[in-house]
Amino acid sequence: MKNIYKTIALSIVLLSGITEVTAQNRTSKTVATKKVSVKKVPSSKVVYKTPKSKVTTVRTLPNKTNIKYNGQNYYYSNNKYYTYSQGHYVNIMPKVGFKIGVLP
Repeated sequence: MKNIYKTIALSIVLLSGITEVTAQNRTSKTVATKKVSVKKVPSSKVVYKTPKSKVTTVRTLPNKTNIKYNGQNYYYSNNKYYTYSQGHYVNIMPKVGFKIGVLP
């Protein structure tokens, strides 16, 4: 009984190894081409748009630290620097030469 199973299994393995199956057999290689007409735009009508920078403002700052530099008040809160302008705190980058005593 074991010999029959061995011979059937061996014949299946041999037959599957002999036959070759290719799923991607393509005989014709025709490529469709389409002509597209390109209309040129005169340079006088080209408009370049510059991105607008987004200004982040908040009304209150939790746990703010006041820092004075060259007569300007800076506020440090939430790992960012702010300045006070027209009733709002505006997120800014400190000026060149800005120094603090201790790293936050």
